[in-house]
Amino acid sequence: MNAATPRGGGVRFEPFVAAYNNSTPEAVLALAPTPVRAQLQNRSETPSGARLRSSSGGAGADSVPDALSNAVETVDLLRDLVAVFRSEEDVQIMEALASLEQQIDDTVLERQQRAKESLVQLARQVDAARQRATPPEPEHLHQQRVEERERVKRLIIERMLTAEERSKALQANLRELDAESSEVQQALDRYRQRIQTDIPSLKHALSLYVTISRIRWNYRCDQTYIEGYVAQERENDVRPFRFQHGDAVATADRLWALIEP
Repeated sequence: MNAATPRGGGVRFEPFVAAYNNSTPEAVLALAPTPVRAQLQNRSETPSGARLRSSSGGAGADSVPDALSNAVETVDLLRDLVAVFRSEEDVQIMEALASLEQQIDDTVLERQQRAKESLVQLARQVDAARQRATPPEPEHLHQQRVEERERVKRLIIERMLTAEERSKALQANLRELDAESSEVQQALDRYRQRIQTDIPSLKHALSLYVTISRIRWNYRCDQTYIEGYVAQERENDVRPFRFQHGDAVATADRLWALIEP
């Protein structure tokens, strides 16, 4: 099963399935971002979460939960995680790009306006200097006015060149942002398409796991132990188990011995 990996992070389903197989919902929650982990943990306070907690405490026939209750709980949790990842990550990327593009547009317009105002002011200064240069006048005063006009002319040219260079740089940045935005949008489209195909496949895999293994886990037991029971519903047979964490292969063999009729 493949997972899409958009810019800025990705959602992979294999860790979620592995966490479910390891029998600890805490492992599934640990995959969530820290800001939303508490929100997902609050799901245990809902009526459905309360029923699941009350049903996981015993091993007798009266405390056997519905065959798919734990699978539904895990699928809901995974769906919440996928939804959070998509909304938190995808929207933030697009909003950041849009905000940066708007800031650049505003900066370009502001600097262009300032350049126009500076040109108008300098033109007025040149006109005023020209009007003051009325003959006859001493040679040195005439030379000073000529030098001043040349200085103003050079200043205007320098400012125009600087403004043009900045404008070109900003336009190049805008083109890069447009290209990056297009790439992000394409990645998001591929990601959404994968989600539409992978979620049904994940639900089917989890349903098959519960149906075939017939294992019901006790998620509230001591974390140093693996605890639960195997329910042979047709034979009305409940086989509790409690193993200390150890070699994964040995634990799998012991569970398989309980699953086999």
